[in-house]
Amino acid sequence: MSSDSDHGAAQYRPEGESKPAPETVIAPQFPSAPQWQAGQQGQAAPQWQQGQATPQWQPGQQGQAPPQWQAGQQWQAAPQAQGPGQYYGAPQIPGAPQGQAPAQYYGQPQVYPGPQQAVLPALGMTGRMGKTRNIFLVWLVLPFITLGIYRLVWWYKINREARDLDKRIIVSPGVAVLAITLGAFIIVPPFVSVYKTGERIGQMQTAAGLASSCNGVLGLIGSFVLGLDALYYQSELNKIWAHLGGAPEGTPVTL
Repeated sequence: MSSDSDHGAAQYRPEGESKPAPETVIAPQFPSAPQWQAGQQGQAAPQWQQGQATPQWQPGQQGQAPPQWQAGQQWQAAPQAQGPGQYYGAPQIPGAPQGQAPAQYYGQPQVYPGPQQAVLPALGMTGRMGKTRNIFLVWLVLPFITLGIYRLVWWYKINREARDLDKRIIVSPGVAVLAITLGAFIIVPPFVSVYKTGERIGQMQTAAGLASSCNGVLGLIGSFVLGLDALYYQSELNKIWAHLGGAPEGTPVTL
């Protein structure tokens, strides 16, 4: 009974009295999304969420195109262009030197040279053996007995041996003999022939797999001292024939 009377009292209002205004509910204020400044170093942008503005990309910065923006993806500032260094987004090219930027900008194919290869002498060539001779007979005894004729024969033969051993050596044995005989009338040819013959023997040593030890200059100097160029050159030739096995003259050999 009392509860009904209380309710009726609560509903009763004197005539002319206005109803109280309802309370005003103030909606909470949401802060605006932070603005991301493109190009900031070492800072990650906040997570992109519904209602937040995506960061604005300023075109032309550092010559780099911005990556595609996707919802929920971490935003990272593009690195500053470096030179030398890797450009943003450029693919790594196998064989490219580390820490160096490509010669052209990203978007153009790069061609890097492969590792350099040493140039090796040609293998599998064949030549012919020369003759092993006694250096003292060549230098003094036989020329003395033949009144110098043997030296001309020997000169012809060693130049022919150079041509027969290594086909890359271009020489005419007959012209070499003419140079040290008739060429003496114009002085220069004999000395040129002595020098070049020494250089050819050095090439023969290289072709046979030896270190080149014969020197045309030393031979030229020896020619002024008792004709020691003959002793010197034959000694160097004997090294070649011994290295190739000492087979008889004219035997084919593989270089």
